Amino acid sequence: MIEYIRAILPNIQAFSSSLNKKAVFLNHPWCVINEDGVNEKLIFQKDGTLIMSQGGDVKTGKWEYLSNANSLLIDRGVDKKLYNQGFIDQSVMVLKLDRTTEDFIVLVNENQIPDLNLKSYLYKLIAQKNDLIQITDDNYNTVFVERLDPNDIYKVFTDAKVYSNSLESPEDGIYRSMSHGISFMVKDAVVIQIYYDEKYNLPDGSSFSIRQQKRNYFKIGDKIIHSTWKLENEEVFTIEHQRIIVENSEIVSCFRKNLFGKWKESN
Repeated sequence: MIEYIRAILPNIQAFSSSLNKKAVFLNHPWCVINEDGVNEKLIFQKDGTLIMSQGGDVKTGKWEYLSNANSLLIDRGVDKKLYNQGFIDQSVMVLKLDRTTEDFIVLVNENQIPDLNLKSYLYKLIAQKNDLIQITDDNYNTVFVERLDPNDIYKVFTDAKVYSNSLESPEDGIYRSMSHGISFMVKDAVVIQIYYDEKYNLPDGSSFSIRQQKRNYFKIGDKIIHSTWKLENEEVFTIEHQRIIVENSEIVSCFRKNLFGKWKESN
């Protein structure tokens, strides 16, 4: 998580509030997030008292806002450290240790993010502030896609730009959206093909899913991405008015019924 914050910080600083707006952080329970999870809770009180709770054990320290430096001086009793603003809003604070670029602390407002899922919050922030569509796959990997239609905030189009979760160029490949029911192929950080992942139930109770180039009909090259049984090297399926021949999980021939009820090959 810390590495992700380090990567994304330059891209979210433009959306930051300021430490001089003390109401943003005063009297809120700020959980310190590290690689092992939460190890401490801090509360910055108006009178300059800093409440520090760790496992229910409470200590007090002091804090002071230094307006000339836009920094926080934090006195924990055992040490004093000066932190500069990295990012702050009502939910998240990133404070950088003075005169360093790598050493910082990340705090999450427990009232605003009760589950402390910081990454999920940042994904939504990035999508909203940059007018992007957040796409998360079955393995909870996330990319962002350029929104090309302002009237359809969830639709993905070909030629849309694609960004990794740290707003860099993603790897080429096929990405699947867990909530949109589509997949899309990315090459050189651009969507070049949309696929529709459709599920079909067979009369014997079995089912399979096909990654289709068109939503309403099959085309050669469509692939079976899931089935409830082990596919043979070659299979033939009849689904409503379409018949397909599948070899090694890929459709190699398509047929449709014509007006006379006869099967006619299509592409």
